[in-house]
Amino acid sequence: MKNARKIAALALSLSMLAALAGCGDDTANAPSGSTPPASTPPVVSTPAPTPTPEVTPEPTEVAPEEVSPYAGEYDIALTNPEGDIIYLQEFIVNDDGTLVGVGDASGMSNFEGVVNEDGTFTGEFTRLGGALQGTIDADGNVTGTGEIRGRNYTFEGPKL
Repeated sequence: MKNARKIAALALSLSMLAALAGCGDDTANAPSGSTPPASTPPVVSTPAPTPTPEVTPEPTEVAPEEVSPYAGEYDIALTNPEGDIIYLQEFIVNDDGTLVGVGDASGMSNFEGVVNEDGTFTGEFTRLGGALQGTIDADGNVTGTGEIRGRNYTFEGPKL
């Protein structure tokens, strides 16, 4: 039984070798100067690719975004023409120098604007119309004036 298996394995190996030999290139056995048979495609040798040196990418330095020195939240009290003092819900200077604020819970008195490098700012009320302007000093104190629908007011307050 062992011999039968060995003989079968040997026969299978020989038949595989014969099949591989039939697939080979006949140009090695052809006489010098002769062309290969038409059914065999020509052998084209290509040079091995030249290895390229591995390049480590240089890290790029990204300039940090400049943060406004006035960035932060402020506690602002507004005085209307009647002398009433009203505290704004929000008066915020973002890192990029944009100004956003909320006057009251209704959202009608929301405003937005820009704070300049020297601390001066301007803004507008997005729903009611009107404008505000003022300054923020080096200590973070805000003073300004504004107008909504013909009514003038003043406001002031510190940085929180």
